[in-house]
Amino acid sequence: MEKIQKDYGYLVVDNGHIFDIEGEHTEQGCIFKDSSAFASGEGICYVSEYGLGDIQEELTDLQARYENGEFTDEEYRLEREQAILAGGETRQTIIRQVIEAFGEDYMLSNEQAKYFAEDVFNLADWAYIATYLQENYELDDCIEYDGDGVFNELQHEAIRAGKTPKEYAEDELRREQTSEEYE
Repeated sequence: MEKIQKDYGYLVVDNGHIFDIEGEHTEQGCIFKDSSAFASGEGICYVSEYGLGDIQEELTDLQARYENGEFTDEEYRLEREQAILAGGETRQTIIRQVIEAFGEDYMLSNEQAKYFAEDVFNLADWAYIATYLQENYELDDCIEYDGDGVFNELQHEAIRAGKTPKEYAEDELRREQTSEEYE
């Protein structure tokens, strides 16, 4: 077995399969985090503290079933790997959560969703990604202080007006329709 160090934590690989995952402490909690996996889009890049606990419970159950003869060695390795993969976040699962949480209201392009997903990933140091998004991690701030030119003028104007881009665009459309009625 090979133990591979990541930013926070380790992956344990056996015969080409992920066999175990270990977390490491941040200032907030114990997590698994791999910025290389996020950058490449390949593999698990983040597991929250509670996510690690859930994975370990699943692995303990699988081990008991293996010891009771329910799996061959190869089936056991595959089941362990699947349990670990299912419990972790990938770049794509984080992007998907960003799109589900903010895509429509903020009129996010795929590139903008990727940009914000990276911001959320970099912030994550304890909780589930969904928790950061649910607590309304400030996409507004990300747009307002966009020094990379990722967000468009409508999104900037909306944030300055204290609205989501969708609300702002709908208000602009109503104003245009109203002014056309009076012409």
